[in-house]
Amino acid sequence: IFRRRRFFQGHDPRGAGEPDITWLRRDGELMDDHDWTDGSPRSLAVLLEGSALDEIDLRGAPVTDDSFLLLINAEDRPVDFIVPKTEDGRQWLPELDTAETPDGDPRRNDGQPLDGGTSRTVASRAAVLLRREE
Repeated sequence: IFRRRRFFQGHDPRGAGEPDITWLRRDGELMDDHDWTDGSPRSLAVLLEGSALDEIDLRGAPVTDDSFLLLINAEDRPVDFIVPKTEDGRQWLPELDTAETPDGDPRRNDGQPLDGGTSRTVASRAAVLLRREE
C-alpha cells in the first residue's frame, strides 16, 4: 500500500468496495468540507484500504495488501483518536509510534491491539500507524 504506481483515487478504482483512501476526523467520522477549511483542528487520520489497490501482478491477478490507519497529531498536546470499527470485529494492531522513547527512538509495535470504536492517545506532534488484523 505504501509503494504504489498510481495515486490514490478516493474511491475503489475497481468500483467494487471501499475507497482506497479515506480521511477521518479524530472522532472517527469522515472529514467534510468544513473540516478541510476550518483552521482549528490540527489532527486527522488516514485510512489506506489494502483491498482497493488498483494493481495487478505479473500473472494479471489483483494485488492486495494490509489496510493501515495513520493517526497524525500536530497539536502541542496529546490527542485521543477513536479507531474505526472493522467488519467482523477485527482489531487494529500497533505498528509504529513516532513519539520518542527515553533513548530517542520511535516505538515499534507499542501497545495492545485495539478494538474498533475504542480510543488511542497520540502524543503531541507525533503519528501512530495501526494495521488492521486480516
